[in-house]
Amino acid sequence: MPPLSDQCPEAGTSARAVPTATRSLLRKLENWSTSVRHARGQLEFGSLSEDTDGNGKRHRVEVIDDVDSVLVRARHPDGRAVVALWIRRHGQGWKLDMAWRGRAPGELAPQRLTARELAAYVVDQELEAVAA
Repeated sequence: MPPLSDQCPEAGTSARAVPTATRSLLRKLENWSTSVRHARGQLEFGSLSEDTDGNGKRHRVEVIDDVDSVLVRARHPDGRAVVALWIRRHGQGWKLDMAWRGRAPGELAPQRLTARELAAYVVDQELEAVAA
């Protein structure tokens, strides 16, 4: 398997610790400058209590859970840029937590992306160049 990044991931991190979706994205980022970072820590999540208040309503509770995360930052020579973060809660699978693309001309802030939009954004201009 080729390296996941032009910058080394943290020592001791195996390729299996990288979500499948992340590996797929990194393959699409062949001509991009990339950085991959791994982390482990705790994060607060909201949920509903199991007990009700007597009127059938459950109240919100905060739960702190262990998480693993993988952060990908990438920049293309044409100026496009993306940041994507995947997290895995203890005992669960990986999920894309958030992804952003860099500002385009005339925009005041980076734009949030869904997983589908992220995949389309990183190949968009390359497909146009091939078609031309």
